[in-house]
Amino acid sequence: MGAAERSGVRGIPVVAFAGYSGSGKTTVIAALIPHLRRRGLRVAVVKHAAHSFDMSHPGKDSWQFSQAGAEVSVISSPEQTALVERRALQLAEVLERIRDVDLILVEGHKNEPLTQIGVCRAASGNHFTAPVERFIAVVSDLEELSLPVPVFAFGDTEALAGFLAERKDMFTRFADGILEHPANTAQAQQ
Repeated sequence: MGAAERSGVRGIPVVAFAGYSGSGKTTVIAALIPHLRRRGLRVAVVKHAAHSFDMSHPGKDSWQFSQAGAEVSVISSPEQTALVERRALQLAEVLERIRDVDLILVEGHKNEPLTQIGVCRAASGNHFTAPVERFIAVVSDLEELSLPVPVFAFGDTEALAGFLAERKDMFTRFADGILEHPANTAQAQQ
């Protein structure tokens, strides 16, 4: 039984990290995962790629299947499984494939109606992808920020993990193919 079921809340909580390229989204998420796991949470990550990507490498079996025209390729071992489809999926379709986790972290998908954390690095332009009121918190290295949401430094992953773990029941949730939104996003900040 997952944490969502134990808490009586339906669905898997989903939180997105929104920021421009180079803002540090991947860095923050990768640093968060071990802290969340130590808190007993099973975590999934969904990354939005703005451009095409290739998980197959020339000469490998999966590459040969793809080159031959396979619409779907699956590679499976005793430790892991990867599935590659030759079509774009909507976020809900991607989330439907995720099972047995307590929290889904999404990198990107900034235009989806998800609970979001803004990420901004001074070196990448000092801008958030939306007004800060859209976020439940921000991660930034900008000096002297006075914002209406909690601000975390890039190295403060333990505090951010605690914030996420304590508030995850108020995040956007995914259940039965539907994203369900909290009644009041501001509640997630409290």
